[in-house]
Amino acid sequence: MGNIVADSTYEPHPAPGTMATDRDSVEVGTDSTPGNFGGQFMGADPKVLREAPLWIHRNYKMPIMITENGWAHQRGGTGDNDPRHDSPRAPYHSVYLQELLRVQREDGVDVLGYMVWSLLDSFEWSAGFSRKFGLVYVDYETGSLNRTLKDSSWFFQYMGENRKVPVLEFNFDFSSGATRTSALTFAVIAAATVLWWA
Repeated sequence: MGNIVADSTYEPHPAPGTMATDRDSVEVGTDSTPGNFGGQFMGADPKVLREAPLWIHRNYKMPIMITENGWAHQRGGTGDNDPRHDSPRAPYHSVYLQELLRVQREDGVDVLGYMVWSLLDSFEWSAGFSRKFGLVYVDYETGSLNRTLKDSSWFFQYMGENRKVPVLEFNFDFSSGATRTSALTFAVIAAATVLWWA
């Protein structure tokens, strides 16, 4: 994985930038052990879907696409471990999409799209089959690979039918839940999208 770098400014930087040349960067992690992400995906911060697109808009004046953003049900802990009961997923996407729509309306950022990670439960390099990011449950445990819509499917069906994001509140306190959860604040804005319009 290499170094994980965070930038605290809205200033454009010369290419190619590195930790050594980028005066505003701060190293926030260095562990490149496969599967070890230092807890960086164990929280949620919907402001990232306002701040990152706004930074790209101000510095590059080009359309953006959010290529991955998702919430995972983490197997383990106590309580309801059935990943089909994914009650936090709809509120998670609701608060992120509200921020993305806000930056589009208020700041004029040209947002081409938002892709949920992921359509189906899949193998995750950091956790194997234990993290369930999919909108659709896949039964890997019995080997049947049967697919079942998760409880949150109403949210995505509603958006598809009404072209509106239902406003829901999301609980950001992951320590208090009976079921261990993992939120992936991984709003990747594809470099290919930036380069495409460069």
